[in-house]
Amino acid sequence: MVGRVKGGKSWHERQSRDHGVKQAKQNNYRNRAAIKLIEINDKFNLLQKDSVVIELGSAPGGWTQVMVPKVKQLIACDLLPMVPVSGATFFQGDFVSEAIQSLMLAELKHPINLICSDMAPNLCGIREADQAKMAAIVYEIIAFSDRHLAKEGSLLFKYFESSDVQVEIKKLKSKFKKIQRFKPPTSRSESAECYLIANCKK
Repeated sequence: MVGRVKGGKSWHERQSRDHGVKQAKQNNYRNRAAIKLIEINDKFNLLQKDSVVIELGSAPGGWTQVMVPKVKQLIACDLLPMVPVSGATFFQGDFVSEAIQSLMLAELKHPINLICSDMAPNLCGIREADQAKMAAIVYEIIAFSDRHLAKEGSLLFKYFESSDVQVEIKKLKSKFKKIQRFKPPTSRSESAECYLIANCKK
């Protein structure tokens, strides 16, 4: 049976009509997430020519493709394998692992200006469980940024709204001058995802 999505359309029907999918194909990006990052950057101007970036959860590489020509250095990692993107350094493994973190940090030529993540957990469809998994990822991203982000650096990550995530976001208010939430136009209306952008550490 072909899977159905909201409104009764099949997954294939939705994909064929999706603006983000079409834009990604036209620009040879690996997934529609690349278009969302372009929309985020158009609004917040996070990607700079002198930026040193660590990307967490990079596979399949759509965000990586967008960032490489816009920044000085990009180091990416993911649990899943990723076809190389020229200009980026990729490590396969869990970014929470000290071994992976050591490998990434050893590649740095300058302090980290931006840590970004489009990670999301494997969803089980149980709202509370999915929110708890997402909150755990947000916790680890923030912990990583606490240790390694430069003083005037920026943080960008995807999240699902929940009370647990709000606990983690509140921690950022004492560390960053500006915290903003943004749902890119390409995000599907039924999606619970949102993005948090935090800049200018205090």
